[in-house]
Amino acid sequence: MRLSLCYTSFLDANDWLSIGVDFFTGVVIALILAYVVPKKLNDDRSLKDFFMQEFQSIKNEYNDFCKEMCLGKHDARTIKEIFKQLSLKLDDIQNVANRNLKVDINILDELSQTQVQVTRAQEINDQYEEPNITFNPTTKNLIWQRQDVFNKNIISAIASINKAKSK
Repeated sequence: MRLSLCYTSFLDANDWLSIGVDFFTGVVIALILAYVVPKKLNDDRSLKDFFMQEFQSIKNEYNDFCKEMCLGKHDARTIKEIFKQLSLKLDDIQNVANRNLKVDINILDELSQTQVQVTRAQEINDQYEEPNITFNPTTKNLIWQRQDVFNKNIISAIASINKAKSK
Protein backbone atom coordinates (compact mmCIF):
# COMPACT_ATOMS: atom_id res chain seq x y z
CA MET A 1 0.00 0.00 0.00
CA ARG A 2 2.78 2.32 0.85
CA LEU A 3 4.43 1.64 -2.54
CA SER A 4 1.25 2.39 -4.40
CA LEU A 5 0.79 5.68 -2.52
CA CYS A 6 4.34 6.67 -3.41
CA TYR A 7 3.77 5.66 -7.02
CA THR A 8 0.54 7.68 -7.15
CA SER A 9 2.29 10.72 -5.67
CA PHE A 10 5.05 10.31 -8.25
CA LEU A 11 2.51 10.26 -11.06
CA ASP A 12 0.87 13.30 -9.61
CA ALA A 13 4.20 15.14 -9.59
CA ASN A 14 4.85 14.14 -13.21
CA ASP A 15 1.36 15.20 -14.15
CA TRP A 16 1.83 18.54 -12.43
CA LEU A 17 5.19 19.01 -14.10
CA SER A 18 3.67 18.19 -17.48
CA ILE A 19 0.81 20.61 -16.87
CA GLY A 20 3.31 23.30 -15.83
CA VAL A 21 5.44 22.78 -18.95
CA ASP A 22 2.34 22.76 -21.17
CA PHE A 23 1.07 25.93 -19.50
CA PHE A 24 4.43 27.69 -19.87
CA THR A 25 4.71 26.63 -23.52
CA GLY A 26 1.18 27.82 -24.19
CA VAL A 27 1.86 31.19 -22.58
CA VAL A 28 5.07 31.65 -24.60
CA ILE A 29 3.31 30.75 -27.86
CA ALA A 30 0.39 33.04 -26.99
CA LEU A 31 2.78 35.92 -26.28
CA ILE A 32 4.59 35.36 -29.56
CA LEU A 33 1.31 35.28 -31.46
CA ALA A 34 -0.08 38.26 -29.57
CA TYR A 35 2.94 40.56 -29.68
CA VAL A 36 5.80 39.44 -31.90
CA VAL A 37 3.90 38.35 -35.02
CA PRO A 38 1.63 41.44 -35.20
CA LYS A 39 4.62 43.72 -34.54
CA LYS A 40 6.54 42.06 -37.38
CA LEU A 41 3.53 42.33 -39.68
CA ASN A 42 3.02 45.94 -38.63
CA ASP A 43 6.69 46.75 -39.19
CA ASP A 44 6.56 45.11 -42.64
CA ARG A 45 3.40 47.06 -43.52
CA SER A 46 4.93 50.30 -42.29
CA LEU A 47 8.04 49.74 -44.38
CA LYS A 48 5.97 48.99 -47.47
CA ASP A 49 3.76 52.02 -46.85
CA PHE A 50 6.85 54.20 -46.52
CA PHE A 51 8.28 53.06 -49.86
CA MET A 52 4.92 53.36 -51.61
CA GLN A 53 4.50 56.91 -50.31
CA GLU A 54 8.02 57.84 -51.42
CA PHE A 55 7.41 56.53 -54.94
CA GLN A 56 4.05 58.31 -55.06
CA SER A 57 5.74 61.53 -53.94
CA ILE A 58 8.38 61.22 -56.67
CA LYS A 59 5.64 60.52 -59.22
CA ASN A 60 3.74 63.63 -58.16
CA GLU A 61 6.88 65.77 -58.21
CA TYR A 62 7.82 64.46 -61.66
CA ASN A 63 4.31 65.05 -63.04
CA ASP A 64 4.32 68.63 -61.73
CA PHE A 65 7.75 69.15 -63.27
CA CYS A 66 6.60 67.85 -66.67
CA LYS A 67 3.60 70.14 -66.58
CA GLU A 68 5.76 73.14 -65.67
CA MET A 69 8.26 72.33 -68.43
CA CYS A 70 5.52 72.13 -71.03
CA LEU A 71 4.08 75.42 -69.79
CA GLY A 72 7.50 77.07 -70.20
CA LYS A 73 8.06 77.86 -66.52
CA HIS A 74 11.74 76.86 -66.24
CA ASP A 75 15.07 77.87 -67.67
CA ALA A 76 17.60 75.33 -68.96
CA ARG A 77 19.69 75.27 -65.79
CA THR A 78 16.63 74.69 -63.60
CA ILE A 79 15.44 71.86 -65.85
CA LYS A 80 18.82 70.16 -65.58
CA GLU A 81 18.93 70.68 -61.80
CA ILE A 82 15.43 69.29 -61.24
CA PHE A 83 16.24 66.22 -63.34
CA LYS A 84 19.39 65.75 -61.27
CA GLN A 85 17.48 66.04 -57.96
CA LEU A 86 14.74 63.66 -59.11
CA SER A 87 17.38 61.16 -60.27
CA LEU A 88 19.15 61.24 -56.91
CA LYS A 89 15.91 60.77 -54.96
CA LEU A 90 14.69 57.99 -57.21
CA ASP A 91 18.04 56.19 -57.18
CA ASP A 92 18.21 56.26 -53.39
CA ILE A 93 14.66 55.08 -52.77
CA GLN A 94 14.69 52.39 -55.45
CA ASN A 95 18.02 50.96 -54.19
CA VAL A 96 16.82 50.82 -50.58
CA ALA A 97 13.47 49.31 -51.60
CA ASN A 98 15.19 46.67 -53.76
CA ARG A 99 17.54 45.76 -50.93
CA ASN A 100 14.96 45.67 -48.11
CA LEU A 101 11.98 44.19 -49.92
CA LYS A 102 13.71 41.85 -52.37
CA VAL A 103 12.09 43.54 -55.37
CA ASP A 104 13.60 44.54 -58.70
CA ILE A 105 12.57 48.13 -59.37
CA ASN A 106 14.46 50.08 -62.01
CA ILE A 107 12.66 53.28 -62.90
CA LEU A 108 15.80 55.38 -62.94
CA ASP A 109 16.59 54.27 -66.50
CA GLU A 110 13.26 55.69 -67.65
CA LEU A 111 13.92 59.01 -65.94
CA SER A 112 17.45 59.12 -67.38
CA GLN A 113 16.18 58.55 -70.92
CA THR A 114 13.67 61.36 -70.49
CA GLN A 115 16.38 63.63 -69.11
CA VAL A 116 18.66 62.95 -72.08
CA GLN A 117 15.90 63.55 -74.60
CA VAL A 118 14.73 66.78 -72.98
CA THR A 119 18.16 68.26 -72.29
CA ARG A 120 19.30 67.46 -75.83
CA ALA A 121 16.21 69.05 -77.38
CA GLN A 122 16.96 71.83 -79.81
CA GLU A 123 14.91 74.26 -77.73
CA ILE A 124 17.31 73.88 -74.79
CA ASN A 125 20.27 74.71 -77.04
CA ASP A 126 18.54 77.62 -78.79
CA GLN A 127 17.10 79.17 -75.62
CA TYR A 128 19.77 78.23 -73.05
CA GLU A 129 20.18 81.78 -71.72
CA GLU A 130 16.45 82.58 -71.77
CA PRO A 131 14.55 82.83 -68.45
CA ASN A 132 12.03 80.23 -69.65
CA ILE A 133 12.32 77.45 -72.25
CA THR A 134 9.39 77.19 -74.64
CA PHE A 135 9.21 73.69 -76.10
CA ASN A 136 7.67 73.04 -79.51
CA PRO A 137 4.64 70.71 -79.78
CA THR A 138 6.78 67.74 -80.85
CA THR A 139 8.99 68.00 -77.76
CA LYS A 140 5.93 68.50 -75.54
CA ASN A 141 4.38 65.34 -76.97
CA LEU A 142 7.63 63.50 -76.27
CA ILE A 143 7.59 64.76 -72.66
CA TRP A 144 3.97 63.62 -72.20
CA GLN A 145 4.70 60.20 -73.71
CA ARG A 146 7.75 59.70 -71.50
CA GLN A 147 5.70 60.86 -68.51
CA ASP A 148 3.06 58.24 -69.28
CA VAL A 149 5.66 55.46 -69.37
CA PHE A 150 7.28 56.75 -66.18
CA ASN A 151 3.90 56.79 -64.37
CA LYS A 152 3.13 53.22 -65.48
CA ASN A 153 6.52 52.10 -64.16
CA ILE A 154 5.94 53.85 -60.83
CA ILE A 155 2.53 52.19 -60.51
CA SER A 156 4.13 48.80 -61.24
CA ALA A 157 6.80 49.52 -58.64
CA ILE A 158 4.18 50.37 -56.03
CA ALA A 159 2.31 47.14 -56.83
CA SER A 160 5.57 45.16 -56.51
CA ILE A 161 6.28 46.75 -53.15
CA ASN A 162 2.79 45.96 -51.91
CA LYS A 163 3.23 42.26 -52.85
CA ALA A 164 6.80 41.99 -51.57
CA LYS A 165 7.96 40.09 -48.55
CA SER A 166 10.55 41.99 -46.52
CA LYS A 167 13.78 40.42 -45.37
